[in-house]
Amino acid sequence: MSYEVITASDGFEAIEIFKQNIDRITIALVDLIMPGISGLDLFHELKKLKPDIQIILSSGFSNEDTMKDLLDAGAAGFILKPYSAGELSSLLEKIEIKNAGAL
Repeated sequence: MSYEVITASDGFEAIEIFKQNIDRITIALVDLIMPGISGLDLFHELKKLKPDIQIILSSGFSNEDTMKDLLDAGAAGFILKPYSAGELSSLLEKIEIKNAGAL
């Protein structure tokens, strides 16, 4: 999909990588359940470090109340696992179109 991807093995590593690359990272794909810290805590930490970061949340479980709260708090989207490359590509395209319209 022509994105440069940086991965982290857990939430703590994700925060460190994010801090080191804060000017390069524009979108983060965050699993709600991960080692180290929860995806929810990672979401809030990334938003604190860079309020305009676009965060897509992912989970194998659908909790509509949690998802609504996170979308209201500024999440760019949610994708339910397992998902295909096409589904992720479509979500990324929607986020890019929405952001282009905001400029």
